Amino acid sequence: MMLPSAHLSVPPTTRALVTTLIVCSLLSLVLSDQYLVISPGTSVYYPWTFISATWVENLVGLVVGSVGLLFMGRYFEQAWGSRELIKFLTVVATVSNTVTFFVLLGMYFVKTDVDWLFTARANGLAAILTGFVVAFKQAVPEHKVQLFGRISVRAKNLPPLVLLLYSISNLIGLVPFAHVVLAHVGFFVSWYYLRFWKLGEGGIQGDRSESFAFITFFPEFVGPYLKPVSHGIYAVGRRLRLVPALSPTLPTTIYDANEALGRNVPVDAEAERRRAVALKALNSHLAESQVADGPERPGTPSR
Repeated sequence: MMLPSAHLSVPPTTRALVTTLIVCSLLSLVLSDQYLVISPGTSVYYPWTFISATWVENLVGLVVGSVGLLFMGRYFEQAWGSRELIKFLTVVATVSNTVTFFVLLGMYFVKTDVDWLFTARANGLAAILTGFVVAFKQAVPEHKVQLFGRISVRAKNLPPLVLLLYSISNLIGLVPFAHVVLAHVGFFVSWYYLRFWKLGEGGIQGDRSESFAFITFFPEFVGPYLKPVSHGIYAVGRRLRLVPALSPTLPTTIYDANEALGRNVPVDAEAERRRAVALKALNSHLAESQVADGPERPGTPSR
């Protein structure tokens, strides 16, 4: 991906998102921040802050966030379309802000420190930028990204690296606790949405391939310890109906196939998913070819 070189090369939704970030960040300089950002003691009176808080950044965050939106927003607007991009950002931002609000509120009850109610703030693009990295891992997992011009990192390794950087930055005092919460919640919410809900090519809902499983975001040696967590997330999601039901004719992971067809039935999940998409594309191509060829000439033997 290259940074857009001209104004018109930036898609309209991405352009609007960057403009919103700049306007809201500037407004925070002239308005009381309680009207724009998440604060456990006041946000219940200003519910729009659960959306607006995402678009308020300080100077450094404004620069980093604008660049991130231009790169990632442009890429995914072209790949998904404006509607899917807005839907993704709305889900990730709103859920992450809401969860962070309750985490900060919980810190007040645990520590009985009024600062957690009225001083603590949650705002910024941490959740969205982390969500973009998760989506990038899904789209091009083997793509190499150059960091600082010297370090090469594959896209599939970026999400845990970003979370680690946020955590370290908080420990050394560079970012507040709320940013760490936003980043971690944004990571999980974006994965959950892409895994189970987002409509993809061929009308398939979610991406339940093994290459996008929860444990693939972490080093292999912790995989055996995370598998029960991953299975638990899936089971709770099904119980709460947060995981949409699948057609029994098209399982997309071993776990879905076992549930639909019996525990001991082996299924190549990714191959089955790709086969279904390829078959639909082939049928569409054959139909277009028949229309282009037109009706058969008289006397031509039918095939």
